[in-house]
Amino acid sequence: MNKLKKLLSLLLCLALIACMNTGMVSAEEIPEEDTQEPFYRLLSAEEEEAKEAASADAEEVLRAVEGEDYLSNEVIAFCESEEEAGKIAEAYEKSTGCDVAVDSFASNVALLKMYGTPDADKIREKTGSDSLNAVEAAVTIGASGANNLPAVYPNYIRYADMADTEKEDFTDPFLKQKKADGKDNEAFQWYHEKIGDKFVWKQIESDPEYLERLSNVKVAVLDTGINWAHPDFGWDAGTETGNVIFHKDYLEGEEEIDPDRPGHHDVRNDYEKAGGDTNGHGSNVAGIIGNVANVLGGRGVAPGVKFLSFRVLGRWGSGADVGILRALEDIVNPGDNAALSPEEKTALNGVKVVNMSLGGGTYTTSYLGVF
Repeated sequence: MNKLKKLLSLLLCLALIACMNTGMVSAEEIPEEDTQEPFYRLLSAEEEEAKEAASADAEEVLRAVEGEDYLSNEVIAFCESEEEAGKIAEAYEKSTGCDVAVDSFASNVALLKMYGTPDADKIREKTGSDSLNAVEAAVTIGASGANNLPAVYPNYIRYADMADTEKEDFTDPFLKQKKADGKDNEAFQWYHEKIGDKFVWKQIESDPEYLERLSNVKVAVLDTGINWAHPDFGWDAGTETGNVIFHKDYLEGEEEIDPDRPGHHDVRNDYEKAGGDTNGHGSNVAGIIGNVANVLGGRGVAPGVKFLSFRVLGRWGSGADVGILRALEDIVNPGDNAALSPEEKTALNGVKVVNMSLGGGTYTTSYLGVF
C-alpha cells in the first residue's frame, strides 16, 4: 500500500513539473502568440449570447445615418471595469485599424472613441466591404462569429416622445372639462375618465394605509429631468423635501444634441439652475404619473408616489444611448457603481416602475445587456 502511495506521489510530482515546464494556461486566457484572436480571453456564455443577438445591430447600423441616427466615431461596450474597457479598445484598434480609446466608463457601460479611418484591407478581409465607416466596421466585426470580440453598439441618438415641443406650464388646470368661464378646457385630463382611476383615489383618500403604501412606491423616470421643487411633486420649501427623492444627470460630456441642426452641439445650461428640468417634458411625464392631490393643478394617476429622476435627455429633448444604458444599469444593479453614495444606493433600492417616454428610429440589442 505504501509503495502504491509513493508511486502516486511520484507521478503527481512529475505531472506538476511537466506543467511548470510547458506552462499552464487558464481556460479563460488566450496566449497572443498562439492565436489570431483579437481579444485576450474567451467570451462568457452571456457575452456569446449578446454577440449572436448583435447581428441585428450590424444590419441596423448599415441602414442608419451617421451623425443623425447615431453619434459619429463612438461605440458602446459592456464590461465590469475600466481596465477591461481598455482591453476591448485595444482589440478593436487591432481589428479595425482605427485608434480606439476609452472616453468614459460608468455603471458597467464604456464609451469608446474611434479616431481615424478604418484600414480598408482589414475591413474588407473581415466584412467583405471596404466602404464602412468606423462605427459600421466595429459593430459588424463585433457581431461576427469568426472572432472572439465582445459585441459593441452604436451610440444612437434618442428623443423625447412629445406631440408638441413647446414647454408646457407645469400648473395645468385641474380635472374639469370646462373652464370657469364655461369654455372648453384644452388641458382637461381626459385619461382619468378613460382608465377609471378616480375609483382608486376614493379608496386611497378613505384609508390612510393605502396612501402610505402608495407613497412607498418608487418610480424611475428617464427623461429630461423633473422640476423637483414644484409643489405638484410635494415640495416643502421649509424642509426642502418632496417626492423626488433622487435626481442625477446622466448626459455625457458638457454638450447635448440639437435635433434641428444635425451635427451641431449646443452647450447645455446647468440643469440644477433650471430646477432639474431644462425642457419640461420629464416634469410633464412625471406629473401624469404622480402629481399630488392639491388645488394647484392637475392630478397624477398615482398621486404621491416617490420619483427618481434620471436626466438622460437635454433641453432640446435629445440624448444618446450611453446615458440611458448607464441609468438603467444603476437602477438594476445600484451596488455595482462605486461612484454612487450610500444615500443614492438606498434611494435606488426597490424601484418598482421605470418610465421611458423616449425613442428613435433605430433598433439595438444593447438594452438586453442591462436586463
